[in-house]
Amino acid sequence: MDIIEFLGLPEEEQWEEFWDKCIFVEHYVDLDCKCHLYRLHDFYVELTSGPGGLYNVQNAFVDGPRLDKYLEGNLLFIKKALRTDLS
Repeated sequence: MDIIEFLGLPEEEQWEEFWDKCIFVEHYVDLDCKCHLYRLHDFYVELTSGPGGLYNVQNAFVDGPRLDKYLEGNLLFIKKALRTDLS
């Protein structure tokens, strides 16, 4: 399943697909929230949580600024987990 197919699913089916097949990659702590990066098929999904718990919003993407912030941490782990060439 690619990102277009995933985004075309009804929200309930997106959550089912996500929880059934996601692979956790990394956390990123921001000033007022914590972001959680998962790999799903050939794209990434970011969930965000705050003091009240997990927000009920999925941000699906292939690359770009949302992914870049995770590359500031343990590059060897991220490279392997994301299957990204960082050379």
